[in-house]
Amino acid sequence: MLRILTAALAMTLTASPALADPLDELRWHSRPVVIFADSANDPRVEEQTALLNAQSAALAERAMTVIIVAGDRVTRDGAPFPATPDSLRARLRVEGGTFTVLLLGKDGGIKRRETTVTAPEVLFQQIDAMPMRQQEMRRQIN
Repeated sequence: MLRILTAALAMTLTASPALADPLDELRWHSRPVVIFADSANDPRVEEQTALLNAQSAALAERAMTVIIVAGDRVTRDGAPFPATPDSLRARLRVEGGTFTVLLLGKDGGIKRRETTVTAPEVLFQQIDAMPMRQQEMRRQIN
């Protein structure tokens, strides 16, 4: 009986979408830029998002999406994102109380970690040097 209950519980936990990694839905489709701060009113969040929003065409060309983890909210491109700040901080190893900008690759791996506002061009240069992005650019030319 205990084995049946344990198996049923294991199936329930693995099938539960609430326990899945919310970043998995983005894997192989986009390159997230994840901005962490204690509050959405942090001037660095406002500055970083303004810099990125001013480059919307370049973000789209590189399949980038912006996720903001601030206070108790998580948004993706301005809309609610199904994750908790604590789960993303744990998943991406970002301490609470810090301002951090992460660039993730399409494979979900962390490609860049900054603790200051980062110019979009720095992110674009790093992405454009990636082999997968090189292939994308070649396909666009042909």
